[in-house]
Amino acid sequence: MSSSPSPQSSAHNHPKKPPKTDTPDGVIWLLGGILALLTVGLMVLPNVLFGLSPIWGLAATPLAIRAALPSIIIEVPAFKAIVLMDSITGAQRVLFQGWFRNIKLPWEMPQTYEGKRFVDLLMDLHETVPEKCPAKDSEVVVTYTITQRPRWETSEDIRKYISFKSAALLQESKTLVGRLITDYIASKDGEFLIENKTRVRNDLFTGNTSSAVELRCFEEKHGIDLEIDIEGIDRVASVQEVKDIVAKAESFNAAVEELKKKGMSEEAAQALVTRMLYPDTVQDFNFRGLEGMQSFFMGTGPGGAFPGGERQKKGKK
Repeated sequence: MSSSPSPQSSAHNHPKKPPKTDTPDGVIWLLGGILALLTVGLMVLPNVLFGLSPIWGLAATPLAIRAALPSIIIEVPAFKAIVLMDSITGAQRVLFQGWFRNIKLPWEMPQTYEGKRFVDLLMDLHETVPEKCPAKDSEVVVTYTITQRPRWETSEDIRKYISFKSAALLQESKTLVGRLITDYIASKDGEFLIENKTRVRNDLFTGNTSSAVELRCFEEKHGIDLEIDIEGIDRVASVQEVKDIVAKAESFNAAVEELKKKGMSEEAAQALVTRMLYPDTVQDFNFRGLEGMQSFFMGTGPGGAFPGGERQKKGKK
């Protein structure tokens, strides 16, 4: 399984614009007080130190405020955000695009995210992932795409998002999605899965199914949105090869002989052909330990394509 993350647009319906910065009124009043003290100081100090009229200090006040503005007002680019941390209380505030109400107090420190000053609200991490899963009667490869994007409906979403590294978060997302897919696939027949790709996606990731609810809780906890799409569901190459051999064989024994040529033991070959030609006569198989089975299925693991209980005829224990 190998693919590299790349920026790509997500299909999630995000707000057209980020929310406005929710600067508490107390911060605005506090800033007003600081500016008032600065004005008074500029009027008093020249008179105390140099005997100048307070008018000179008053005239200098706009220049002083203009010089101080870059450290007081932060202009945030479009679709970006910056997180400020109060160095006294440790509380965090999020400033969104624009400059109005984007006030930074002297004791608030901007926080970087992955080495950058601003959080990119449009950053997508995108991967295509092949997931090998055992179905009820075969083994399939589910190829899905996953797109991860920061959620920015509220300031709290951003605070959650910056608590995690984006690449590590994507890996955790893939682990969860892979588990949800594997659990679902295990309860379905291969033919059903291959013919109902859209149904599989809806069952897994929409509505109020247990997997969809678990996914939404994960998104909420980490401040992200995930877009997942099932690109394809196919049998693993070895399983398809077996089906082709059995389909083309002129007789039961001919099919067994062809499978033996592929390195399968006679017992395993007979069991496989029986299962494919006469599925109603056999309930379940366990091929663990059958010579040649594991090597034939190219690393699909003990039991090959038919993991399960002991080999059992209908009506017999």
